[in-house]
Amino acid sequence: MEALLPILLTVLRSPELSQLLPLLMKVGTSAFPSIPITQAPAAAATMFDTNGTKWTQVALRLLGEAVEVDGIYGEGTKKAVKNFQTKEGLVADGWAGENTVNTLRKKLLKSV
Repeated sequence: MEALLPILLTVLRSPELSQLLPLLMKVGTSAFPSIPITQAPAAAATMFDTNGTKWTQVALRLLGEAVEVDGIYGEGTKKAVKNFQTKEGLVADGWAGENTVNTLRKKLLKSV
């Protein structure tokens, strides 16, 4: 997921493609209404990162969350992310952003 951000930033700086920013803002704020507006584009980009989504889903399953591993960042994934975030004392917004992914990694390493 983190690897997608530089690509997204490059795309957003492109004059031809700068029209994507309002769309990503809209997608991010509608899918994750409790996140700050500044994080909306990154959150939206997460939803289109199939490999990152699958990694998140597998990590959540390994840690006991009931989530289907399908690469789709849908309601089931958001619910599982929120459950994990709540258990870990993170902001429960349903977005597997940097803090959530880092916590998932740490938990996975401890469980090995």
